[in-house]
Amino acid sequence: MRVTATVFVGLLLFSGCDGDDGPGPRIDVLAPSAVSPGQGLDVLGVRFCAGTTDAGPCAPAGSSFVTIGAAEGISMEKAEHWAGTRIRVTVPTTLTAGATSVVVTVAGRASNSASLDIVVDGQK
Repeated sequence: MRVTATVFVGLLLFSGCDGDDGPGPRIDVLAPSAVSPGQGLDVLGVRFCAGTTDAGPCAPAGSSFVTIGAAEGISMEKAEHWAGTRIRVTVPTTLTAGATSVVVTVAGRASNSASLDIVVDGQK
């Protein structure tokens, strides 16, 4: 008597099975793109509020801040405005002239890096 067995081997793919709850914050535009220390900076993008994407004010979310260059991060509480699609902060006076980066961290998840020119006494 002859017995034949068929074995199916498949590949099962999962998306986000590591506890990922969707994409993190994303910076689209910095306005202005060149700014002096002490001036205001608007960071425009999406998903700046933990758990929501709307444009309304955000509820405080631990470990949410804006980092400009090597300066200490600006917390949600110290920002002039923080909503789902727009953040307004004052550029730290400790920054020196030149190109630097801006990153938004929301509930521990970092955004892409956006380039910003710091201008001091007319020098970039």
